[in-house]
Amino acid sequence: MSPLTIQDLRSRLALDYRAMRSLRGHTIGRIEAFASPLDVAARREVTEAQGLAGLATVYRVEFRFPMLRSAREGLPRAFAIFQATSRDYPYAEPSVGFERGSIPFAPHIAPGSGHVCLGEAWRVANGQWLLVNLVLHVMRLANFHEPATLDSFSQEAFDYANHVLQGTPLNPDLDYPVIDEEVTHASEEPTRISPVNAGSLFRRSSGFAPRMQPAASAPPAFRRRAL
Repeated sequence: MSPLTIQDLRSRLALDYRAMRSLRGHTIGRIEAFASPLDVAARREVTEAQGLAGLATVYRVEFRFPMLRSAREGLPRAFAIFQATSRDYPYAEPSVGFERGSIPFAPHIAPGSGHVCLGEAWRVANGQWLLVNLVLHVMRLANFHEPATLDSFSQEAFDYANHVLQGTPLNPDLDYPVIDEEVTHASEEPTRISPVNAGSLFRRSSGFAPRMQPAASAPPAFRRRAL
């Protein structure tokens, strides 16, 4: 897929900005927009005019719902960083990670670094997802709302998902934030966006671990995901 022109890329990033500002719900906290990763460290947010001009490429998003810091400790909130800094965006996958000190315990989130594996989500969307759709997807990952595959980041999170939660979400009735469809459906190509797919975008491998097996039945061998 050919990269967008600079003008179309700015238009797409401006749409991201408007959609992120429209996100509403009690499980989402403050959303901060920045022009670069260096601006995140300096807490130098873009102005509204800059955001609407397509200059925001990095977002710091606060998650406010019950998560886990470990299998034995809760985590009431976390901060995720979404970076759309590639010149090949939106076809190139954004980088997503959690700030140290607020890293959720979950199969698709790396302990220590906070890096998030997005699975097939962004590739399948083929440029049709906005960052706001990705925010909802990452919330699902932190809520154990996607299958824990055999190449999960940690054995403990894999076991917790399949044997403690038995494949169910941590918060089954979690109210995910709402995207303003007037924003996401108001543009023409190349920024026309399909509605977020609520279905799973992590494919279970052929050796997906069973939920609760008898003691005599050994689970498939766990393969730690490479960073």
